[in-house]
Amino acid sequence: MLIVIINGVSATGKTTLARHVSDKFGYRVLSKDDIKDKLVKDSHRKPNLRNWRYFDKQSLRQLSTLLKEAVKNNESIIIESNFHKHEQAFLKELAANPEKVELKELDCVSTGKVIRKRFVERSKQDQRAKVHQDWFWYPLTFVVTSSSLLLKHWNPPFAFVRKRLVVDTTNPSSIDYQQIADFISS
Repeated sequence: MLIVIINGVSATGKTTLARHVSDKFGYRVLSKDDIKDKLVKDSHRKPNLRNWRYFDKQSLRQLSTLLKEAVKNNESIIIESNFHKHEQAFLKELAANPEKVELKELDCVSTGKVIRKRFVERSKQDQRAKVHQDWFWYPLTFVVTSSSLLLKHWNPPFAFVRKRLVVDTTNPSSIDYQQIADFISS
């Protein structure tokens, strides 16, 4: 079975890419943000900054549980999020069993200027659930995306994944979807 990890900083087109890959291969998408949004809907907790960490941890736990079920059922799957280094451990045990589970990563990258523009635009269009607290992340996003060194280390690629394709999403119309399909199929 195959797990396609779609990783990258906020506003690099991970969700759009996940949908495209899902349409092409018929794989289910597990998105940490979708799980988090459902948790907020089903919770008595308010989606504020104080509860943000709670929702983030719970969504990662649920993602891990759903992923283990997919592995148990031998279901190839896509997982999508901006996985920070401390959030990558739950996949490490799966990487230790390469004869059963193959991990491939699509690492979404873009320029800081484009990321900042997308981040602001999607917030203006109210495309994000309130749990994300984008108003709080604006300063950090602007600082990180202004430095190529910080940008490179904000959501690093998974160190234990052997097969990785960097996908430049700066200009969505120039994304080579055939290259991505070939990478996943290989």
